[in-house]
Amino acid sequence: MLFRSHGLVLISELKKSVELYDLRSKTTLLFARDSLLKMTESYPNFLPAFLWLARIHFELEEVNTARLLLDTLERKDPEFRISRSLDKEMLSVDPLLLQVLPQGALELPPPDSRSRKEQESSKQVNELERTRIQRVPFAVVLGNTAMERPQSGLSRAQVIYEVPVEGGITRLMALFSAAGEKSIPIGPVRSLRPYLLEEIFAYDPLVIHCGASVGGYRALKDLGIDTVDQLQDFSPFWREKSKPSPHNLFTSLQKLEASAFARHKLPGDAMKVLKVSARGYPYEENQVKSVHLELSPSYVVSYHLNPSMGAFERRVNGIIQKDSYDDSPIMVQNLIIQRVEETMRDPSGLKRLKTIGEGRLSTFIKGKRIDGIWRKSSVEAATLYLDPKESEILFLPSLTWVHMVSPALPIRVDTWEQVPTKLSTLPSSR
Repeated sequence: MLFRSHGLVLISELKKSVELYDLRSKTTLLFARDSLLKMTESYPNFLPAFLWLARIHFELEEVNTARLLLDTLERKDPEFRISRSLDKEMLSVDPLLLQVLPQGALELPPPDSRSRKEQESSKQVNELERTRIQRVPFAVVLGNTAMERPQSGLSRAQVIYEVPVEGGITRLMALFSAAGEKSIPIGPVRSLRPYLLEEIFAYDPLVIHCGASVGGYRALKDLGIDTVDQLQDFSPFWREKSKPSPHNLFTSLQKLEASAFARHKLPGDAMKVLKVSARGYPYEENQVKSVHLELSPSYVVSYHLNPSMGAFERRVNGIIQKDSYDDSPIMVQNLIIQRVEETMRDPSGLKRLKTIGEGRLSTFIKGKRIDGIWRKSSVEAATLYLDPKESEILFLPSLTWVHMVSPALPIRVDTWEQVPTKLSTLPSSR
């Protein structure tokens, strides 16, 4: 037996491995992996080491090995309470650590009396029984009032839905994949609306939000979508003291990892339901200079094409919108304007949108405008974006912004040949 007073030595070794993990180079990850492998072999009840080892395997793209580790953890620690007990914050306060470890966590295992053949056979059976981790988009609900702009993390999203809510404002749902820096703050996180769930159901996402309307919670139950709700699980969230509540709730992909592990999920492709061109963009380019949407008298959104980048620069009330994390401008390659009707209000008096059916559509990709229709046959089906010949429109594998707007909303489109100077003199397309 190893006395618990010796536990600090083991925790010190874990801390060194985590420091190597944070450096994120191939060499340091391999060193950390080898150290944790020895630790888990000697102390199979020391569950935090298994969780850190799984994270390292994911960083090294050794996905199958990481999945097996997580399945082992789930059998021993279904809620990952013990496995997550030694996070970076706890590792900085060594004297308190032994209090969070379970009784027997540092004890040496009894010798295995089975033959090597029996052990290998048992291992193979266990691997067949283990469940698979799903790669899914992380869909974060974000506020979009003047107090909440500029948001953090938008430039790292793959797909962003913007939908009208009450009071002439809109709300965003940003879909993230595993690519990019996981520690970047994402927020401010806000409450969920049911029609957002109906629209993105085909992605099979993990939805991250702070509360929901009555209809939103009902839709979550009816559709069976996995979520991380700040009102039930605060661990992946924090509040920025420099911002007023409720506009100050943030998260990150890194902090969401543990909650996702517990649900057998990891970040995956956020464009998987869109028809993406694999061989470059097949349409003509640079026909449209800018697109303007007056979503309310105090909220005008416009997109200005940067021909050298092949992307639209997003502006709000004439000012370039930037990501508050690093001041990078929001550049949109695929702009989708989807006209949807408002239906009944939900039980709390909040707006509902008709996302199932079909309606008119305008897309703008690298300066090319394509009008057509959108069609969604059921909640389970993906929304199809179709050209006049009813072929699926091809998009580029980059930031896609989907506006859901009223069928009556005018769209102002400026071409390179003639750019009007005043909104009131501009022709509009409906």
